[in-house]
Amino acid sequence: MRSHESGDLVLRRYLKTIYDLKLGQAIFILIILATLFYSLNFIGGLPNVPLFLAFFKLSPFLALADACLTSAVVGFAFERLVRRESRAELSGLLKDQLREQRETYLALLPNALLLDRDVQRQLVKEVKLDEFILTTLQSKFGDQMGEAVYHGVLCKATAFAELRRNYRHEISVSNISDSSVPLGVQQEFFNVVTEIQYDTILKKDQFLFAYVDSQDQFNQLLQSAEYEDIRVSPSNEVLQASSQPVFELLAIYVDDIPLNKVSQQEDGRCEVICEHPSLATKMHRNVTVRYRFKTKAEKIGHVIHTTVDYLTYDVTVDFNFGNSSIAWVDVLDYFVSSHTPSIDPIPEKEKPEKYSVQLRDWVFPKGGVAFVWGLKEEYDNLQQRLKQSQLSSSSEEDDEPVS
Repeated sequence: MRSHESGDLVLRRYLKTIYDLKLGQAIFILIILATLFYSLNFIGGLPNVPLFLAFFKLSPFLALADACLTSAVVGFAFERLVRRESRAELSGLLKDQLREQRETYLALLPNALLLDRDVQRQLVKEVKLDEFILTTLQSKFGDQMGEAVYHGVLCKATAFAELRRNYRHEISVSNISDSSVPLGVQQEFFNVVTEIQYDTILKKDQFLFAYVDSQDQFNQLLQSAEYEDIRVSPSNEVLQASSQPVFELLAIYVDDIPLNKVSQQEDGRCEVICEHPSLATKMHRNVTVRYRFKTKAEKIGHVIHTTVDYLTYDVTVDFNFGNSSIAWVDVLDYFVSSHTPSIDPIPEKEKPEKYSVQLRDWVFPKGGVAFVWGLKEEYDNLQQRLKQSQLSSSSEEDDEPVS
């Protein structure tokens, strides 16, 4: 292939050299010179001519005239035959080359428009690009289904300015053993330590946490992208009377930068603002965000649920209850995803102390996991009532008279 292209290149060079020769002008000059030399030779042969004209009668000038005339004839023949053939050959080579380039460009043009992001950004406006995506989805799934996928899934998923990856959410539930905590709180609540880690592109210079008193406030703040995490305070009189903290942000890091924490009251809710001057150096870069906070959960609430607030890929949620009085746990996932998560009991299925929920797929916002538990004392009471019921049944059977 390369040798063929090299041969064509050499041939085009020779043909171009031939094509570029100015033979028309040369032929015209040769005819004039031949006429001039023949005329001077004829005049030099006349009688009684001046001596300087008789000089042109010498043979070299006649030979020069013959040479000029011969060259003019050869040049004319070259112009009419060789030049025309070379022009046709060169045109054919150029047409073949242009046709090959045209076919190559036409083959690459759809790939460039469809797959090359830089070309799309330069040539296609955003509005036209949206129309193209909608048309492509309609071609794939049909008009109605394609429009539903575009407006119902794609537009809502891309409405979030932030995407997250490698999301790790670990919940550790334990009994309260601190003697400084009132006995009523110890009996009715668990300590819950939550640690969250994920990768993202940093687009904000501060992180905002909120702790609210009602589910309505939670739903209202959940619509705002300003808050990193929002928690609802249990409406329990014992906890409220104890003055125990219901939310405590223990630490937050962006890569290896520990952020400063400032608490404040805002519209009846508790907010924690976290920032650091060094965050400016991390803007628009891939970072790892890690934070850990401590809350309390009612034992008789029997449930802790998690919520993914952003479009996230690769989610793992762990629920560790080995240091608590929880007897058993049911795991209910409500991820908005095309795949089913794996739910693994640890260390063994018969006596688990931890459940790990993993989903290596994109998860849409407002999806998550709910962990529903039963307490050991409730389980023991149930077993005791069942035993008493069985004993009562056996006693009644023994008291029946024998017929």
